[in-house]
Parts: sequence; structure tokens; C-alpha cells
Amino acid sequence: VVFVTGRVLLAGTVDEVPGVWQLLAANDSVPELLFSSDSGGFTQATWSPDRTRIAVTLEPEDKAKQSSVMVMDADGGNRRIISPDFIDCLK
Repeated sequence: VVFVTGRVLLAGTVDEVPGVWQLLAANDSVPELLFSSDSGGFTQATWSPDRTRIAVTLEPEDKAKQSSVMVMDADGGNRRIISPDFIDCLK
């Protein structure tokens, strides 16, 4: 049993779409997509202490490549990778 009391952040695949999702209210049953990528999936999403930013791990489809940490605004905007890009790290 999970009790949702407000905004919940999800990182994963919903309806075959990998992304970062949120539930806004306790009675929400369908998450809202904040950001998706066709470069891989997402894990380990977390809010900043003031809940204005989100950090998430971007996992490449090719597991031989390095994961990246991405930060974004709470609405999914202003995304940037703060660790080495998994595409460039193998050059």
C-alpha cells in the first residue's frame, strides 16, 4: 500500500515511454511526463531540498556506456548533464 500525500517524483518507463514523471495530488492516478529521452532510461530521480530542481540518473541503452547525472528545473526545463556525457566519455 502506498499513500500519496502530494507531489511524487518517478523515474522510469510509463506506457513504454522512458522519462521523469510526477504525480501532483493525492488522488492522481496518471503521472504527468516532465521529460523523456530516446537516448536511454532514467533512474534515481530526486528533488532538491527546496523542490525547485530535480536530479536524475540517465542510463544509456548500451550498458557498456557510462551513466550520467542530469539536473533540471522542477518543470522539466533547463536540463543539463553535470557528469561526463555517456556518448562523449568513450572517445
